[in-house]
Amino acid sequence: MLVLALGALSGRWFELVTLFTLVLIHEWAHAVCARVLGWEVHSVVLLPFGGALYVTPPPLAPPWQEVAIALAGPLVHVPLIVLGWFWTASHLWQPEMGRFWFEGNAMLFLFNLLPLYPLDGGRIVLSLLTLILPYRFALMTVYGVTVFLSVLFALTILFLPAFGYALSGSLSALLMLPYVVAASIGAFRQLNYTMHRFFLERYMYLEAVRSYQVCRTQVKGHWTMGRALRTVYRCYYHVYDRASDRVYERTVHNRLIRSKIRIFLPDDGCYPLEEANILALYFTAGSANMTFSEWEAEHCQSSR
Repeated sequence: MLVLALGALSGRWFELVTLFTLVLIHEWAHAVCARVLGWEVHSVVLLPFGGALYVTPPPLAPPWQEVAIALAGPLVHVPLIVLGWFWTASHLWQPEMGRFWFEGNAMLFLFNLLPLYPLDGGRIVLSLLTLILPYRFALMTVYGVTVFLSVLFALTILFLPAFGYALSGSLSALLMLPYVVAASIGAFRQLNYTMHRFFLERYMYLEAVRSYQVCRTQVKGHWTMGRALRTVYRCYYHVYDRASDRVYERTVHNRLIRSKIRIFLPDDGCYPLEEANILALYFTAGSANMTFSEWEAEHCQSSR
């Protein structure tokens, strides 16, 4: 954080060591929770604006584990605030130290819970969104919202300084936002790699994925296999049905009404097509750009 650098330059070493310790405790809380849940912890790294934990999750780690690990860091500041209040009330600390302890913990607690990726709040929002949105769309939503809110926060801090003070230091918050934006843009650029790794993990542990609740998806003939995989939810196993839109005409009170209805095509052994088949085409046959119409022409018994 900027406060660390300013503390070193101003000679306020006690405050520097205190904030350094709080950041380490924050990251250690993440690390302990990750280890308890079976994640592999590689390292804890201190950055100019805080810290970062590098971990490898187990295969098909559920979203609730990500939420628990992300919450562990901010929540550790709650007992620390209570402890600081007790020490101050017991006259073991001077009031100035108690106030500094409270402000440091409150700053780390509140700022990390902002819904910005890769802060803890952004990771929590991402994990929750994967429960209700396709995985790719959830990632794009969080990255986009992070950039939008970061610009909004920056403008608010510049033109409404009181908002910055509410974040316990407008300059620290303002300098943190470019890092958040850069991280989100970098993650967005690696979106195809992230999705490829996501599909590979589901393909490698297909038997476990088959135990998920089934989600039926309707596909169009012009959809490619890669387009169909964009609809994959994180916690579902997908079955694809081929459907066509027909126009149904009827007369009501001498008025011709046309409505579009969806009619499932007859089963000839081709459908329903499971996620396992799509992933096999995506990886082994190199047919991510093959359309369903092209696939039907090669594999279906009757012409569609």
